[in-house]
Order: sequence, then C-alpha cells, then structure tokens
Amino acid sequence: MSQRIELRALVNRDGRLLLFRDPDGGEWTLPGGSLGEEADDVDAAMDTILRQTGIVTDDIAEAFLQTAYVPSGDSQYVLNLFAPL
Repeated sequence: MSQRIELRALVNRDGRLLLFRDPDGGEWTLPGGSLGEEADDVDAAMDTILRQTGIVTDDIAEAFLQTAYVPSGDSQYVLNLFAPL
C-alpha cells in the first residue's frame, strides 16, 4: 500500500479561516503542502511551509492537532493537521 502525506494548518484570525486557492482557479485548500520523501521531520517541514506563506508560530510542535488516515483506493492519504496560534 502506498501513501501520500499532507501537512495542513487551520489558521483562524478574527473568526475567519485562511484558505488558499489553486492558481488556475481550482479548489480552495488549507495552507500546507505535501511532505516530500526527503523530509524526516514533520514539524520542521510544516514550519517551513507555513513560513513560506508568512505564517510564523513560536513552537510548531505545540501547534500539532491530529493525524487522520484516509483510505483512497489501493493507497492511503495521511493528513497531519496543525493549528498554529
């Protein structure tokens, strides 16, 4: 079974949720991205992804919320969700 690991963040400011839209006008998504095979530290990878979008948190490890495993055909989608302050 293969799996894809995604890192996403719930960023709330003044009761509004931050979403990004595909450059081609496609779907809206939470800030984040895929964890590359070269990455061995999930927290550091999420911190890097967020900093690239201007989101800075004091301690990304404390922002970790939950991991969800979502079956998708013969593979699975692993979602690591963060909630940075």
